[in-house]
Amino acid sequence: MSEAMIGSVTMSTDSDEGQTLQDNVSLVNTDEEDPPPQYDTLSFQFCEETERSLDDVLTDIKFGRFHILIILLGGTAYFAVCSELMVFVFLNEPIKKEWHLSDMVFPWLPFCNGLASMFGEYLFGILSDRHGRQFTFVLTVSICCIFAIGSTFATNFPILVVFRSFVSFGKGGLAALAFVLPIEFLPRQKRSYLIIITMCGTLGTAFTGAMAWLLIPTHGWRYFVVACATPFLITLIFRLFARYESPRFLMISGEKEQAWMVVTKIAQINKTPVPAGKLSGIPSHSRGQIKDLFTREFRYRTLTISLVWLFQATGYWGVTTYLPQYMSDKLNLGGYFIIFIIFISELPGLFLALFFIRKNMLGRITSVILFICMTIVLLAVFAVLSTSHLIWAQTLTIMTCFAFMAPIYSILNTFTPEIYPTAIRSTALGWVYMVSNIPGLITPFIDATLLDSPVVWLYPVVWLMFFVLEFVVMLSIRTETAGKRLSDNLQSTPICENIPSFVPDHIPECTAPIYASEPPFRYRQDGYL
Repeated sequence: MSEAMIGSVTMSTDSDEGQTLQDNVSLVNTDEEDPPPQYDTLSFQFCEETERSLDDVLTDIKFGRFHILIILLGGTAYFAVCSELMVFVFLNEPIKKEWHLSDMVFPWLPFCNGLASMFGEYLFGILSDRHGRQFTFVLTVSICCIFAIGSTFATNFPILVVFRSFVSFGKGGLAALAFVLPIEFLPRQKRSYLIIITMCGTLGTAFTGAMAWLLIPTHGWRYFVVACATPFLITLIFRLFARYESPRFLMISGEKEQAWMVVTKIAQINKTPVPAGKLSGIPSHSRGQIKDLFTREFRYRTLTISLVWLFQATGYWGVTTYLPQYMSDKLNLGGYFIIFIIFISELPGLFLALFFIRKNMLGRITSVILFICMTIVLLAVFAVLSTSHLIWAQTLTIMTCFAFMAPIYSILNTFTPEIYPTAIRSTALGWVYMVSNIPGLITPFIDATLLDSPVVWLYPVVWLMFFVLEFVVMLSIRTETAGKRLSDNLQSTPICENIPSFVPDHIPECTAPIYASEPPFRYRQDGYL
């Protein structure tokens, strides 16, 4: 025989004295198991309007028409960025010929472009986190469009350098936004679709090669530059169909109502029910601060991911700068056609990356490590074959190498913005882009030295070592992001995904935030970064 105390709380209303709370306590003897304690039902009235994280709400909307539009917007922007990225490569010969430039003068064009791009990546990354994604997106596209078309009217080399530097300035900021803007709309299980944006970039480089092949020999370099500027115009037009500000940025800016309006609009465009509940989140007063990347919480990941980007860019641009000349000498093919073929060879690897980086496959980190290992192996094979006369075997090996080397960028473009909160996401991606531009300033000089060397296998081996260093650094990164929530605020602790074990089973699930948001039950689930 057991004895239990059961407390019940009732509410009574007195017309003269207002509401009073009466506690009725009774002792009951029973042979049955102790029933669960009864809770005041008024304390759970907010269940109808549960506060939910924005990540959960965006995931509930599911993937639909709006998400396709926002991915295509990012893809169109990145197509334009990568198209412009290769313009200076094809301007080398016609510019030297028209203005009688020496081999030591023309390199000032890519050098100044590189510096301008680094400054743009730094500035527009911060501007995006402070003033919004859409405002910065339109600003960078407009700068690129105006100065790209304006450069066709350059009457001398210094003016051309100035105009092309402004294009690189805007392009630096647009490259990061092409990934940051879509990722803040996508459901967490569909963020792997950012690989599609990189595919568009590959098509952009191939487009530049095709335009150079078709236009420069017959119509001159000015028509070629205009053709490469048209993707920016298309991006501005396409932006009219996906003009909504990131709801994540609106939330950290304190614009909760506007964020909910955007969420509602997404649901309407996708023709899905509007998720129930209210958005939870607190504003961030510290946004777009470069120093936040080096705080105690983010310092290690910033240093490691920066080294990964640095080694990747050094190896990639070292190999890429060398290949056109090598294949032109060996195969006796036109340089324009060779570059077109090289970048087309990247597409199979990008489809493979799209398949591998999903949560139920390898994930982000393991996929990067796999692609780096394949790049190292193929460069080593190419170094061995370079001493032989098997030209077509060399060509096949290096094109396969590109199929694994280039998609590393696409995975990093997905992974990097996932490991930072919304308050510094664009700043962080702009930072690593700036770091990755440093090798572009020095690799041409290293290339010239290595190409003069009589040791034919030295060139691939030197750049292979940078991929080895990248592999070592990647082994130290443990934060897998596939299928995980994105964090928004630097200071906030995300609401739990599951009810903790100390919460009774019979308490409604929507009350779990009470236990997760305040001490003493403050904790972090594995699903948060």
